[in-house]
Amino acid sequence: MAVQKTDNPITALQECYRRFWEGFNLYTKDNSAFCKEFNVHPYPSIRPYQDYHIGKPFHITVGVDFKNSEIRVGAYFKNMDSYDFWSQQGKRRLESFMDRQLIWKRFKTAGSIFTYETANFSEEHGWENAFIVMVDTMIKMKKAFIEGVK
Repeated sequence: MAVQKTDNPITALQECYRRFWEGFNLYTKDNSAFCKEFNVHPYPSIRPYQDYHIGKPFHITVGVDFKNSEIRVGAYFKNMDSYDFWSQQGKRRLESFMDRQLIWKRFKTAGSIFTYETANFSEEHGWENAFIVMVDTMIKMKKAFIEGVK
C-alpha cells in the first residue's frame, strides 16, 4: 500500500499511526459492508484520524487515541446552517438511530458531533478489535444521517 509523500520526516508516533491506518485500510478493503458505504483510503494517514466524505456539507471522521485506548467517530460540518439543522431538528433522530447520546460541539465556523468508544486494542494483539468497532460505528452513523433526512 502506498504512503502519502511528505517532505517532513515521520516521527515515531506518526509511524505508529501510519501502521494503524494501513491495517485499517487493509481490513476495510475486504469488508463488503464498509465498501458499500465508503471508499477505502488509497494510503494510510500519519495523523490520528482519517476522513470519509458522505455528502455535502459534512464528512465522517474516525480517529484513535492510543494513550487512552479510545476510538472517536464523528461527523464534521463545515456549513453551520447544516450543523444547526442537525443539532436542533435532527438530534433526537440521529441519537435514536445510533442508540446513544452524541457529543455536540459548535465552533465559530464549523461544528461536529461524535461518540467515543473505549476499546481493548494494541498492535501486539492486533488492532482488529478497534477496526470492528470503528467500522460498525461509521456505518451506523452514515445510515443515521440518511434515515434522518427521510
